[in-house]
Amino acid sequence: MWKYLKKRKNLGALALGGWLVIFGLSQAIQLSFLFRDQILGAIAIVAGALVLLDR
Repeated sequence: MWKYLKKRKNLGALALGGWLVIFGLSQAIQLSFLFRDQILGAIAIVAGALVLLDR
């Protein structure tokens, strides 16, 4: 697993992209699921941390 993480340079950008897609879909088509806000918050925290660590 660590080998894959070392090869992948832009994990923060990938997590941020996933957050943007999920957030955009949830707003555009009224997508809702259990713990949506908590999941989006967790993804945002992970994306922010990965972006900061990548610098």
